[in-house]
Amino acid sequence: MLIIRKAMPEDSQSFVNLFLLSAPYFPIVFGKNIVYNLRKLFQRRKNLFSYEHTFFAEIDGERAGMLLGYDWNTKNRENLNTGLMLLRFGGFKMLLLTPTYLKFNNTVGQFEKGEYYISNVAVYEIFRGKGVGRLLMQLAEDEAKNCGSMKIVLDVERGNVNAINFYRSLGFEENVEFHISLEKGFCLNFLRMIKVL
Repeated sequence: MLIIRKAMPEDSQSFVNLFLLSAPYFPIVFGKNIVYNLRKLFQRRKNLFSYEHTFFAEIDGERAGMLLGYDWNTKNRENLNTGLMLLRFGGFKMLLLTPTYLKFNNTVGQFEKGEYYISNVAVYEIFRGKGVGRLLMQLAEDEAKNCGSMKIVLDVERGNVNAINFYRSLGFEENVEFHISLEKGFCLNFLRMIKVL
């Protein structure tokens, strides 16, 4: 049986596992301590990585997938607090990564009034093809409508063709491509996709 449920603070390890499945570049960009930081952020309220904004899909009691999303009001209200918590948990190492964090904050995850942002969605490979992703995306659409959003926005890595095709099948359209240049010639390429509600 497939169900969707709201996350709880004790789901932190599952959150981290699925988050890193959806954004495997995070430890490369933000260092190995980001795993600890994500766990701590998830367990706390009023930040953009909180359990408050996360849903889990379960099949027969086993976690199959996860979605993290929020609306423009939440982003405006919790953005600064998220950065401050990252600094608190990450200490001096995170302070050194502040320029990188600001690059991400000003590109990936940047959206406007009236929009709902899907930050991360992931389904374990063994559960793919069972409707888990579609159900999570439908939940995001319902959440977006409930908070008065007119659009759903997401950013997907340009090379993730399977995800792009999946989002297209749900009515998302390509909007713009952008990249984030990082140290040592490392570059991430993203595609912004939007669905009008």
